Amino acid sequence: MLICDGLTHQPVDVLPDREKETLENWFKEHTMIIKVTRDRYTRFKEVLDGISSITQIHDRFHLIQNLWTLHDNVLRKLLPNRIEKDKQENVPTPQEIPLTKSEKARIENANKKWEQACHMKELKKEGYSLRKIGDILNIDPRTVKKYIEMTEPPSLKRTKRPKPLDAFQQEVIQWETDGLTIRAMYHNLKEKGWTKITG
Repeated sequence: MLICDGLTHQPVDVLPDREKETLENWFKEHTMIIKVTRDRYTRFKEVLDGISSITQIHDRFHLIQNLWTLHDNVLRKLLPNRIEKDKQENVPTPQEIPLTKSEKARIENANKKWEQACHMKELKKEGYSLRKIGDILNIDPRTVKKYIEMTEPPSLKRTKRPKPLDAFQQEVIQWETDGLTIRAMYHNLKEKGWTKITG
């Protein structure tokens, strides 16, 4: 077994084997060594763990290798040994999939808005004006009007915000098919009235 200097990478000694007793005897003869980098061979660990004066250092390769081994072991514990692909009963239904934190927040906000809208509707039935309801709830009368006009709880579906470029989408696709450069497409868009928006 070859032992090298960790800084110069030059050979220091050659041992006849990799047995525990051989390694222990070698380190007893070289007490000046205080730092050792090693591979994952079990005998190295057994010997070095018993020498408190030596600090063990993992090189980058073996550190990553150890992390991947740990990663694989964790996955083996978490995942079942076999995943049934074709059995419908093993496929989780949407009700069984837990909601994310943001989804829970959206549902909670939608419920609060609907409760508030129902409360405003009741006040409106009692004869309160929009301005008076706004004063009571500390809400702008325009918002009160918007809530009172609600006929159902707010939709939980996210709507895609339109972009100025959407109106030219088909033309841009055609220009790309025709092989126009980005610069040429940019000039075409400017001629058609598109204005680049900078934030």
